[in-house]
Amino acid sequence: MTISVKNAQSADASTLARIMIAAWRAGFHGILPEETIDKYTQFEPCRDMFHQLLTSDVGTMYLAQMDGQPMGLLYWLEEENHTARIEALLTCPEAWGTGVAAELMARCISDARIAGCTALQVWPFTDNHRAKRFYEKHHFLPTGNSRMGDAMETEYICN
Repeated sequence: MTISVKNAQSADASTLARIMIAAWRAGFHGILPEETIDKYTQFEPCRDMFHQLLTSDVGTMYLAQMDGQPMGLLYWLEEENHTARIEALLTCPEAWGTGVAAELMARCISDARIAGCTALQVWPFTDNHRAKRFYEKHHFLPTGNSRMGDAMETEYICN
């Protein structure tokens, strides 16, 4: 099995949308209401969102492939306080446990450090125990801060 990570381009918008849709539909049942999952997993709006992100030159988007097949994405932004905020880390269910997410995280940490970021921040859904275990494995710690979005989220930081 070969895993590669590249910077995503605007031509990857459809691929990124398919990854997001697969990840949300498989991973967020019981965490988000079904109506919310349905709202955010419509192909054309997802594709358009990724196209807009990739043409806006705001943040960094990675696309991971496993044996040449698109399997994951990670999107992060550099904040003013030398913090990299991970907005999305999503993988297709068939990539869970394969190392795809770990490769995306390694690339993000490396690039964020090169950019001068001294900390990384992420806000997983509080009830997404699989995601929280992943972040803790990668040295993120909960800060005790929470916020309400589509569901309750918990802040994690890695210094």
